[in-house]
Amino acid sequence: MFLSVLETMTDEDRTLLLRFITGQSRLPLKSRIKVQHSGNKNTLPTSSTCFFTLRLPSYSSDQKMKERLLYASRQCKAIDADGLARENLLFDS
Repeated sequence: MFLSVLETMTDEDRTLLLRFITGQSRLPLKSRIKVQHSGNKNTLPTSSTCFFTLRLPSYSSDQKMKERLLYASRQCKAIDADGLARENLLFDS
């Protein structure tokens, strides 16, 4: 189901998803992305960027999976903020 959902995404959304899963916005990666089934079917997917791992609940349909993946990847700002925090420390010194 995950691969069929990926095929329906735009390039921009795939880039956001890659960043959500790995913290990187381009290929190639040093490691493979791991997809694990985890969580309640009503929850959002989670990721571990250090381990290139996406944890996906067992969604009832492709549409629900796509909707949740897009929401998670489009709303995730913590990865971007990590870099900004370090830049601000350098400029404040």
